[in-house]
Amino acid sequence: MMDPHFTVFVDSPHGESTLSVVQGDIATQDADVHVVSSHASPHIPLEGAALAALARAWSVDPRLCRTEPLITPPYTIDGTPRHGVVGTHWVDVSEDEPERRLLLVRFPNATRVEDPAHLYETALHSLLGSVAYLEVQGRLDGVESLAMTVLGGDRVRSFDPRQILKSLLAAAQRLLRMTTELRHLRLVVYDIEDAARYREALEDLLQPPRLAVPDAAILAVRTELRQVLESPVFRTPSVQRAFAEELEAALGSDELSVLQLGQAGRKLAEFVADTACATFPSAQARLAAVRPRNRTLMQRLLAMQDDVAPWVVSHLHNLRTLGNEAAHYKGTVGYVPAGLTTHEALALLVSIHRCAVFWSDHLAGVQTGD
Repeated sequence: MMDPHFTVFVDSPHGESTLSVVQGDIATQDADVHVVSSHASPHIPLEGAALAALARAWSVDPRLCRTEPLITPPYTIDGTPRHGVVGTHWVDVSEDEPERRLLLVRFPNATRVEDPAHLYETALHSLLGSVAYLEVQGRLDGVESLAMTVLGGDRVRSFDPRQILKSLLAAAQRLLRMTTELRHLRLVVYDIEDAARYREALEDLLQPPRLAVPDAAILAVRTELRQVLESPVFRTPSVQRAFAEELEAALGSDELSVLQLGQAGRKLAEFVADTACATFPSAQARLAAVRPRNRTLMQRLLAMQDDVAPWVVSHLHNLRTLGNEAAHYKGTVGYVPAGLTTHEALALLVSIHRCAVFWSDHLAGVQTGD
């Protein structure tokens, strides 16, 4: 079964920003802004499964609420230019609950336009442009996360997920470089099979290297690491959720994926850093001086550097760096190699092993949540 959360890191001058693919229901997503789509006909009441799900969850029917056009670029449908329909609209869900922010992207049937790919990019740009517009207006103060369905729903089911994600990554990268509020974009795919297709497409875009036949050194470290993870301290529900389940899946694959190892290794580094910063009073004090939204993994490692041996911190930094690179979309880069190679697999495994043993030996006693 696929991991229900799959995250790509996006370069941002304001800290760590992410784009995630999530399998689930948009109505259950804990996000500051929700985005769904509907048809582009001005003559038919708004409809859609996602809208209906939000109506049930919020006990307010967004289909009956007032909408405000934001960015609605003209678009030609059936050979006729249309204005004010295709694009993004603000939905006034409830004055009593202003934390419920909903954006509606109106999207025509792809079979009625000449260039469906261009249509999707137009709708996507209208959404992200509207987010920037609302932020400038001060209407998104404190907003850090946005959850959106695959715009167009069944209207784009025949589209190539790779092309949709490529457009979304490029647009998200531009937006996350400019915004000072929004940090996390989440693409929510309801159908499990569709979610698997989107995850595969995202992995394909990242082009993660795989080791079909690992060498003897890698096999030896993998075997030792799997034995370490058999310890009872790694079997508790909180540790399994945090990193162990994903790490065991990566280690058990016939083909070792540098991407999966990098993702799991970074989650281990996050878990170790969080535990250390909760354990050592001096680390707590240093981290308290940092604004909550800026408490990145780097900041947490800096906070604990006087409490944890420098060589262990170096291993954690290695997992942070390789984990970022494994699932980090940057487009074209000027350095070589341009991305991780299979040579990084051994370095990942060694650092994962050292950090797992460190946590087990020195921090496992302070875990909570079980």
